[in-house]
Amino acid sequence: MTLTELDDKYYFHDSSLEAISFDQNHNSLEIVIDFCFWMQPDFKEGMPETGMIQLIFTDVQEFKGEPGSYNDLTILDIIVSENNKLTFQTIDEDNKEYMELTVIAESVEIIVQ
Repeated sequence: MTLTELDDKYYFHDSSLEAISFDQNHNSLEIVIDFCFWMQPDFKEGMPETGMIQLIFTDVQEFKGEPGSYNDLTILDIIVSENNKLTFQTIDEDNKEYMELTVIAESVEIIVQ
C-alpha cells in the first residue's frame, strides 16, 4: 500500500513504537509497533485491544531516525506529505522528549504478529 493509504486507513495515535531496523543494502525499513487496535474504525467487540504489528517499508530513498529498541516512545501522529514522505511524531514518555522519524519510501506492508 502507499504511504497515503496507510495514513488514510489506520490511526496511530497512542500506539507505541517498539523497534526500528534499517537495511541500507536492501533499501528496507522495519518498524515494530504496539498498536492500538481499539482505536481503529473497524474495531469490533471481542477483538484484541492492542497487539504488535510490523510496518515494512520498501524502496526506501531516505530514513532519518535512530534504529534500535525503544521503551515508552508514544506515537502522537503520522503525517504524509508530497514525495512519499512519512513522518512519525513521537514523544518519549520517560524523558518527555519530542522526536520525529522520517521515511521516504514507495510502499509499506503491514504484518499483524
